[in-house]
Amino acid sequence: FTGYAEGATVNVNGTNKKLTYVGGGGNDVVLESIDIIPPSVNGTTPSFATSGTIAAGATSLAVNVSEAMLGGATSGNFELRRAGADGLLGTGDDPIIVVAASYAANSTTLTFAGLVEDVYRLTVRDTLTDLAGNPLDGDANSIAGGDWLRDFVVIQSTITSVSQAATSSSMSA
Repeated sequence: FTGYAEGATVNVNGTNKKLTYVGGGGNDVVLESIDIIPPSVNGTTPSFATSGTIAAGATSLAVNVSEAMLGGATSGNFELRRAGADGLLGTGDDPIIVVAASYAANSTTLTFAGLVEDVYRLTVRDTLTDLAGNPLDGDANSIAGGDWLRDFVVIQSTITSVSQAATSSSMSA
């Protein structure tokens, strides 16, 4: 390994390794495995993956990821937008919903004002990285990079209530 600098990447039998001289004895070289698998979004809670909907009034949404992340508590790594007056997402009239982000145990919880009925887009930006520095694979092509985008509809939940009219009768003796 003459000529290789500390931290250089070398390929050994088809696997990338990081070269280090720390931890070896004398002239020993240590090869450390390199994490090259990008993280991904596993889903959301509540989930809108199947129905494409969540209930009006929702004030939080958890984004669940495949591994520990850096930047999970940074609001700027997430965007929640509502369709504007033209009814189309991704145009200049879309209002951006202000979100606060908190992160724990491979999940970021986004909190925001209660959502009203409309069409929304959640974006998780590829500025999120795993602990090895691999950017999010948001477009699910197994290559690091690409934002994760999901459109969903906020609907009024249907609540069925049963009302029973009170009746009274008078009895005469």
